[in-house]
Amino acid sequence: MSLAARQAWPGVTRLIFDAGWQLPAGWITASFDRLAICLLRQEIGGRGELSSRADAPTAMYYGAGHLTLLAATEPITLRAHQLRRAQMVCLLLAPEELTGLDPQQVADIRRASSRVMFRDDRMHDCARLLSAYEGADERDPYVAGLAGALFAVLLAAISHPVETRTNVLSGLPLLSVFEYIDTHLDQTMTNDDLARLAGLSSSVFSHAFREATGVSPQRWQMDARVRLAQRLMLDSPTESLASIGTRAGFSDQSHFSRAFFDIMGVSPSAWLHQSL
Repeated sequence: MSLAARQAWPGVTRLIFDAGWQLPAGWITASFDRLAICLLRQEIGGRGELSSRADAPTAMYYGAGHLTLLAATEPITLRAHQLRRAQMVCLLLAPEELTGLDPQQVADIRRASSRVMFRDDRMHDCARLLSAYEGADERDPYVAGLAGALFAVLLAAISHPVETRTNVLSGLPLLSVFEYIDTHLDQTMTNDDLARLAGLSSSVFSHAFREATGVSPQRWQMDARVRLAQRLMLDSPTESLASIGTRAGFSDQSHFSRAFFDIMGVSPSAWLHQSL
């Protein structure tokens, strides 16, 4: 893992890390001297998971749009699930540098506890926009507004924490569904098939899977095929797209190209050109 970029603004320092793996699994651990908000901005070839311990997978939530709040000096582990590359953004927070916060609010933010892989749409929107912004002017009103909004929603989350709901599909049953999908990408799976594997009724399973991942089981399977295709293209960039599509479980090259564009927003050939 390498530090790709660093940008400091009043109240927020953005660190962008590029990580890569040659093996299908592994992990990288880091910690910071300040409270941090971390998110995965890019995942290629597989999925990443942020965990508080290197030897203990979260096994609770895999999907886009999650955040991790990391207390100062506490470690965070980025675990790879068949990933080839990933980009992690960490926003280091210095509330005392931001005007408009009183001493009690600064103290509350500093005392915030770690929380791994949670959803907060407003906080994620602020963090995502800060992670993508290219401006370097410390007096930029856009950055000041985003930083102020980020601290406001963080204070709201600290003052009025939302009770974590326990999903009926988590832990080992959820992992077994993921593993089954990954090892049967060349097959069409129904909700009934996966529900039986999880020990749930089809109607309960469908809702629980979407609650855990943010997408339907069918969308997850299609996304897994695209991620496999990414790995194959990076490992064998001269192999034909028709062959890649077949190996990734698509019916033909046309089906592969449509699904890849739907999920990635670019064609397979354009994506490969950008990634090499």
